[in-house]
Amino acid sequence: MENSAIPCVQFVLKQSMTKAVISSYSISKYCKSARMSRSTFYRTFENGKVDLLYKGLEESLKDSLMPKKFDKTMRMSIYRGLKEIEAEKNFYLSIYKITRMEDRSIIRVRLKKLAYQIVMKYADKFEGLPKRKGKTLGNLIYNNISEWITHGCLENVNEIYQQLELLLPQVEGHRCSDNNK
Repeated sequence: MENSAIPCVQFVLKQSMTKAVISSYSISKYCKSARMSRSTFYRTFENGKVDLLYKGLEESLKDSLMPKKFDKTMRMSIYRGLKEIEAEKNFYLSIYKITRMEDRSIIRVRLKKLAYQIVMKYADKFEGLPKRKGKTLGNLIYNNISEWITHGCLENVNEIYQQLELLLPQVEGHRCSDNNK
């Protein structure tokens, strides 16, 4: 039976991907879990599995990395987000393993745009940021987090945080007085 509302993609994907890393995932499995017909799936995800996997990543990364009301600083928000990613590393590794090599570049471009949006959202809380600098910082943040995830989050979360922390003063308008997570 088909639901009229599209379920949260990350929720459906995480049901299969958080306990262990998986290397295959079918559209049929998604449709069954989401109680969605294949025709609705293809109307929702025009490019099939690549759109599905990207949407799951996008939802999850936004939930983890976007500032929350209770985050007093960007540093707190980034650290909290990294801890959430680390806790769900099987989900991220599964998506990486499931994604075909030729689709990874499509997802990479989209995730870099998402990283840019996240950087600009933080920067707006301060003095703003030129778009070019925001794009560069978004790419650097994406590269650090992506490499960490694809290597199984083996580095301690504090080590990856320290790498990202070097970029934060640029986003915060060179406010060096805020050194707390």
